[in-house]
Amino acid sequence: MSKHGLVDPDIVDAIEWSYEKSQAGKKKSEIVNLGEWLDSIVEDPTTAPTVLRPHLQNLRPEAVETPNDMDVDTSTQNQLAQMEQVERRPAPQTNNGVRPSPEPSNLIDRGLQDAEFYAQNRDEIRKAWMSRRREK
Repeated sequence: MSKHGLVDPDIVDAIEWSYEKSQAGKKKSEIVNLGEWLDSIVEDPTTAPTVLRPHLQNLRPEAVETPNDMDVDTSTQNQLAQMEQVERRPAPQTNNGVRPSPEPSNLIDRGLQDAEFYAQNRDEIRKAWMSRRREK
């Protein structure tokens, strides 16, 4: 298992469980040893049990061929062009049209939000508050 890079204890347990399940009920002459069974499913992950498939497909990343080395048909060229377009798209401008929060319109609200303004205009804010209270 380690020759294929499968060293995670959970994956090792899953491999052993899958192997035992695949060999259960077979005659002794039909039983394949664990190493051969593992080699065969690593070579062709589509034959592997569903539990192991994603892990085995990640073991063998497909060799990336350069366009010079392969015959590129039209559909492949279109797919490559689409991928390049997706990669070149600029990030969305999420803050377009955002305005700063409005300043408080009256003296009292501004004094509540700005301590320096309150300190400089304490008397005016107090008068505005008192006149507001008298109106009610």
